[in-house]
Amino acid sequence: MTKKPNIHYIHYLSQTAKERLVGGFFILSLFIIAGLVGMKVKSSNIFDEVITYHTHMQTAQGISLETLVNISGIEAGKVSSIEITDDNSIHIQFFIYKRFEKLIRTDSKGVLSKLSLIGNSVIMITAGRSSLPLLPSGAEIIIDEPITTNDLMEGMLPVINDLDSIASYLSDIIAVIEPDSIEASTESIKTILADIEGMTAHISSGQGLVGKALYDTQQAEKVTESLNSTAASLAGVEQRVTEIEPLINSLTALADESGQLIIDMRASLKKIDAELEHLPEIINNAETLLQSTGETVQGVQKIWPLSTVMPQPSKVLVIDGDSLHD
Repeated sequence: MTKKPNIHYIHYLSQTAKERLVGGFFILSLFIIAGLVGMKVKSSNIFDEVITYHTHMQTAQGISLETLVNISGIEAGKVSSIEITDDNSIHIQFFIYKRFEKLIRTDSKGVLSKLSLIGNSVIMITAGRSSLPLLPSGAEIIIDEPITTNDLMEGMLPVINDLDSIASYLSDIIAVIEPDSIEASTESIKTILADIEGMTAHISSGQGLVGKALYDTQQAEKVTESLNSTAASLAGVEQRVTEIEPLINSLTALADESGQLIIDMRASLKKIDAELEHLPEIINNAETLLQSTGETVQGVQKIWPLSTVMPQPSKVLVIDGDSLHD
């Protein structure tokens, strides 16, 4: 009995079936390709409606027609054109998709990504406040430019120069230092550390005043008693201060009253001085009055019969101004 050879089933199909099978594979391939193209078109937003804005910059710093526009972390558009203006500034026009229009308000600003220094530029725009009106199409958005590589190097140049100067100073200092001096200093430091170690050991073993105060029970009790006595003394002093506080307040009030009394006395003395200035005039007036009175009395005495009864006054009436002053 002979064994039949294994033949692929395709060889048993008719020519028409083979053609239909090939056509099915071809049509399926076309559907797959069309689906991939549709997905690509949808992801690339080719047919989406866009809104155009523009800005002016001094340096493009890596911006190209492939530079993306980012709004609040979302890829929302792309640069559409780059031109040189008459004043040698860079005029950049870019678009964003219509569905992101509500994010662009009158207070929206942009900034060029700091990665532009290494060639990967992205224009990042901040979303505006929803209470403000929308920014119309064709308006200009201000974009802050990051520092350039030249500016960065110019800023670092003084630091580099300072580092160079410091390195030079350190080199001069190291050249001046003598190894013997360093060795002597090291030995001195070792000696100091050994002394500190010995002092620490003595304190830990309870030797010396500090060691006894820290580790000796009796000494610690004495220190505690001293502190308690000091605290009691301070309490007594505080109590004494509290007791004499009313007296201090009384003395303060008395001092205030004395000061007021002195002020009043000074005012009275000023008034007395003012009155004393008029005293000579008053004395002169009194002398004149007395002289007039004496003359009147003399005239009356001459009239009879009074002239025989009343004694005759002195012919000269003198008033000593100094005695009146006294």
